[in-house]
Amino acid sequence: MIQTTEGIVLKTLTFRESDQIVTLLTPRMGKVAGLARYGKKSLKRFGSVLQPFNILEFQFRERPHSSLILLEKAAIKIPLFHIYRDIYSIVGSCYCLELMDELVHERDPNFEKYLLLLNILQKINNHSLPLPFLLRWYEFRLLTLAGIGPEFRHCIKCHAAIEDDCDYQFVYWEGGVLCPPCYVSGKMSDVLRGHDVLEFMAFMDSFDQGSPREIEKHTAVQFRKILHNFIHYHLNKILKSQIFMESLRSGISCESPAFA
Repeated sequence: MIQTTEGIVLKTLTFRESDQIVTLLTPRMGKVAGLARYGKKSLKRFGSVLQPFNILEFQFRERPHSSLILLEKAAIKIPLFHIYRDIYSIVGSCYCLELMDELVHERDPNFEKYLLLLNILQKINNHSLPLPFLLRWYEFRLLTLAGIGPEFRHCIKCHAAIEDDCDYQFVYWEGGVLCPPCYVSGKMSDVLRGHDVLEFMAFMDSFDQGSPREIEKHTAVQFRKILHNFIHYHLNKILKSQIFMESLRSGISCESPAFA
């Protein structure tokens, strides 16, 4: 039986000479892999839509005794042409796809994760905020939805509220900040100023409320480091797109906000 749904292309692999295996994130099935027979040649059924970032409406069949679905036809549902306007938007979007691919399991539906990825790709496409602010919001929200969100609102041991003029330690294996009385030296950690923590969480809250406020550059840089190290700690590897972002960042002038 042919079914129809929408999905976001996470990645595409060539299979044999003309077939493609397409990994998609869908709202009701979660992450699925689909076989597109003659996907590289069939312009009538697929055109050139089986590419990362594309938001599709597609028809498929379930295959008996196989986790792969059989893709029958696909078309663009929501165009995101402006993602391709510069290398930073492309690489940032690739990073969002790769991180989602790592943090979702196959056939594990999660509508909130689907909406999050849809939302971030549209925001990058519309250039609604500087890219680093969008990526920090996405990382934090995805980690939270994955059940490993870092705790920044209070000390994870004594639950004391964060104070503006105090320094804290973000302890990676505990997944949150410790105040000075609770921190024991020797743990893998990084220092965070209370002022920066409060500023970052205010940014997150304002983003969720639909009126995002910008944060100071040094705060964005600090939380980029914290969140990337935290992701590395949990995945036990560095994402390919993250390595590419770092190589781009090393060639960017200090005045450029592209990957601050």
